[in-house]
Amino acid sequence: GISLISDSKHAYTVLGYDPRTETVRLRNPWGFGEKADRDGVDDGNFSMSLTEMAATFSLVIAEAV
Repeated sequence: GISLISDSKHAYTVLGYDPRTETVRLRNPWGFGEKADRDGVDDGNFSMSLTEMAATFSLVIAEAV
């Protein structure tokens, strides 16, 4: 669940999606302390597979810009 990624009831920004690798790039708006930090840089940005994202987050809201 989300508690394995960061704080529960916390919002993230979707920065992008790579359909070739089915990878979603996310950002923690707090900018640090990310348990999902997989690149060794504590900047709040991280990637996960689309499958993992669907299993982790119970709600995704998209806005048209």
